Amino acid sequence: MEEERIEVVALACHGTVVNWRDSVESVLCRTARRHGESPLDRGRALRRALEALPARSFAEAFETLACARGYRWAGPGDLALQQVVAGCRSFSDAAPALEAARAAGLRLVAVSSADPRLVEAALRPLDGAFDAVLSGGPLSRAVRAIGVPAHRVLHVAAGTAGLRAAAALGMRAAWVNRRGAPAPDDTTYDFEWRTLEGLSAWLGPRTVGAAP
Repeated sequence: MEEERIEVVALACHGTVVNWRDSVESVLCRTARRHGESPLDRGRALRRALEALPARSFAEAFETLACARGYRWAGPGDLALQQVVAGCRSFSDAAPALEAARAAGLRLVAVSSADPRLVEAALRPLDGAFDAVLSGGPLSRAVRAIGVPAHRVLHVAAGTAGLRAAAALGMRAAWVNRRGAPAPDDTTYDFEWRTLEGLSAWLGPRTVGAAP
């Protein structure tokens, strides 16, 4: 089968393995309430506004947003980052899927363009699950570091930007569409899963030591 040639599963960190979005929204919502606001969407709009800022890091984006909205007691961005990381939880389907992939003899790599400190802290509860964590750069750099041909890497991501990058690099890709969003017209991928249980199902009868 075509899938048998996959050697490495490269999983995007935030939104795929770790529930980063909900933690960010929680911290932003608490900050807004401390300043007299009552976000009915529990911080969703604030999180989108933060993500749209041209900042180099979460901490910088948080401080910029706080300044723009007049959050005088928001505190430094690094403290907000610590609160977000402390609130991050891996999705319940992550650990079983990672265990299944490892049992099938595949290498597991976590990839992210985010601040390495953030990525390493968010993945700490899954310590030992990944063969490597590659963060702080684009997907193309991660592929070079993985060291196998791109077509032998399956990129698993919840964000469509990662899927587009994977297609451009010649990787196979799986979209973890946790929210059941409509398929974007400008994005190609090989598989669509609602959760990481889809990875376990895709592995199917693979066995340790199976020929690539």
